[in-house]
Amino acid sequence: MFIEKRMREINEALDPILRALGLECRVRPVGAALRVTFESPDEQRWRSTVEIRFAAKESSKHSEASWEECRVVLNEAILVPVGTTGWKCHDIMEDWETWTPDSREHAIELVSDMLECASLYPVGTNVAGVPNFSNFGDIWCQLVRDLDRAFAIDETDLELYRSNDGDDIVSFEYGGSKFEIVFLVPSYHALLRVDGEVKARSAAYRTSQVIELVKTFMLMQFDPNF
Repeated sequence: MFIEKRMREINEALDPILRALGLECRVRPVGAALRVTFESPDEQRWRSTVEIRFAAKESSKHSEASWEECRVVLNEAILVPVGTTGWKCHDIMEDWETWTPDSREHAIELVSDMLECASLYPVGTNVAGVPNFSNFGDIWCQLVRDLDRAFAIDETDLELYRSNDGDDIVSFEYGGSKFEIVFLVPSYHALLRVDGEVKARSAAYRTSQVIELVKTFMLMQFDPNF
């Protein structure tokens, strides 16, 4: 494995800190980098904002991941309120600070110093008060804006909750009907349900599609000029 030796070195060097924090090392390919992250092993998967990034095999000058091609990165996780009932999203600002260590020891020292005080944010599922979809904050802001403009539906008219199946649901009433936007886990789709009947479906990661399916259906139903 291209990164196997580096992972072993990281685990051995950081084992006391990781044990104390209840975290473990994971690696995931993102673009031209292999990102080593520090996460809790449970379903909620709380991830540290600290990362070590190595050049991926395709872009590396070496036959295995090298400390010569690594960066230590500190991201920033900002809590963003969603709605009026205490739900929050985490807005992640990547590469908030970066360092290019000159050795393995330097990299480990940087990570050790930051891990204990770095914030954590959930990347798993069904964390209480945190939507399961990473782009939910964008969807919510656009939904609130567009429903207010087109139908005078205020943010306080929207109810956000999680079903027993783990689906996040935004519901509201309009024109004598109950509207529900259901964000399905784990299929990563959103559907519009009106009075219990499914009317439309969209890929939930496409924010504009989710908003448009709601607006289009409501305009067709309630706007005689549509």
